[in-house]
Amino acid sequence: MSQPRRVNYLNNKDILKEIHKSKLTYCYVQDEMFANQDIIVNSLEEIDADTIATAKKNKASKLATERYQAAIAAGGWEKKIRSLSKKILL
Repeated sequence: MSQPRRVNYLNNKDILKEIHKSKLTYCYVQDEMFANQDIIVNSLEEIDADTIATAKKNKASKLATERYQAAIAAGGWEKKIRSLSKKILL
């Protein structure tokens, strides 16, 4: 008996990533540094220390993910799931 075909559902984050990637194929970007946004604000008044910290955190997360995926592709090894314990600073 054959297994039913598995359906791959995309979540909102993946859909937005694919839309952005698609837009970059027909848009001109003067410098690749500005191709991806770290955070989006509605006005200049929203920019403060917390917003900048969040943007830096988002960028670090994106870079870490990209480098991890590149290491997997270059190294030819399988991705392993590991549990991460978070430290809570009091």
